[in-house]
Amino acid sequence: MKKPALAVAAAFVASASIFSTLQVVSISDRLAVLEQARTTSQSIGNVSAPVLPAKQPAPRVEPPDGSSHAIVAVVDGDTAKIEFQGETISMRIIGIDTPETVHPSRPVEPYGPEATVRARELLEGKTVTLEYDADPDHDRFGRYGRLLVYLRLEDGSDFGKLMVADGFARAYPKYPFSRSMEYLAVEAVAKMAKKGLWGLEPAAPMGESK
Repeated sequence: MKKPALAVAAAFVASASIFSTLQVVSISDRLAVLEQARTTSQSIGNVSAPVLPAKQPAPRVEPPDGSSHAIVAVVDGDTAKIEFQGETISMRIIGIDTPETVHPSRPVEPYGPEATVRARELLEGKTVTLEYDADPDHDRFGRYGRLLVYLRLEDGSDFGKLMVADGFARAYPKYPFSRSMEYLAVEAVAKMAKKGLWGLEPAAPMGESK
């Protein structure tokens, strides 16, 4: 009786041991798989995104100094457009500032519409001569990518200086330019005569840097 009982007991223990071992192996396998998945996920998360080459700015088209071009659009009192080599080029007139009319985040400023109308009278449908600043270190392009130029009208007058003299624009010496003394002199005369924007009370506000 004792031997069969002992044999049964031994068989039971062996079975339990095998079952336990199988369970442990199964759980271990599961844990291993989970750990592998976690490690793989971390590895994927740590992989840097492919570095794309930086987008190169499009080459800027720069018409020759002294070249003549037809005005194709007048944006406001100090900005106009021409076409050159198949591209439309926006030009910011050096040395002047007119009240805003098309700024995306600012209201139309006093005397801005009048300045735009006057610029259109002088420029629309006309051919102008582009002149760069005499200072070789003066920027050719402004902060918004516009070509910085003076415009010589068909009758030989300086468009920017004329706008200042008639009170449609202020001289804008914030950024140095070679004709600043001329522009400031005609501005002083316009102020004394209360021409254009100088006749407003209070005077039209100065726009931000363009």
